[in-house]
Amino acid sequence: MRSDVGLLCALAALVSNAYSLSCTLCMIEGSINCDGETVECPQGLICSTSATEVTSSDGLTTYNIRKYCGDAGRCDSTAHFSYTNYKSLEVITCCNTENCTAPDVAWPKDNREPNGLSCPTCAYSGYHCRAKSNIECVGKEDKCFTQTHNHQGLWESTIQTFRGCGTESHCKFGNWSMSRQGFRIDSAITCTIPNSNGAHSMSFLLIGHCLVLINIYLGYK
Repeated sequence: MRSDVGLLCALAALVSNAYSLSCTLCMIEGSINCDGETVECPQGLICSTSATEVTSSDGLTTYNIRKYCGDAGRCDSTAHFSYTNYKSLEVITCCNTENCTAPDVAWPKDNREPNGLSCPTCAYSGYHCRAKSNIECVGKEDKCFTQTHNHQGLWESTIQTFRGCGTESHCKFGNWSMSRQGFRIDSAITCTIPNSNGAHSMSFLLIGHCLVLINIYLGYK
């Protein structure tokens, strides 16, 4: 009986290992590629790459890259987000073989036409990012987001918070964590419904109509 139980445990271990991939883990800002250590992913996760194109208001474009063990449900997805003077496009690609490299990013055409929505925007080194202005949302950006990156190193920790416009996918995939060689980063995001640029003018218009109707009513009394 004991030998049968031992055999079942051994088979279970083999099945578990068969579904655990080894993937590259790395992250760098200002580059489209990075190299790092090879890690064994938790069961069910696959090799993923998140590439972000960041374009500033003066036309300068930079790239950020992150390779990690990710959820297959996030593969082949894109996210758009804008804050202060920057507009960003994130593309997630994946592969599911041992220590594989995800396909090169095919950057989709980015629609940056204003869509009539706006959100408070700011960037701050800390948790409390107080927006003093709004940013126009573009393309498919239909959410206002607040995102915080908490960087924890061996000697120091930093916190960065951003507010602006984002797509539904940015809100969906904005919560993540990554750690390697004594360094850890946690990303947390919350999203709300944005303001319509015409909302305030419409409110004033309705108030004006109400005042006119009140004056007409009082004139008949």
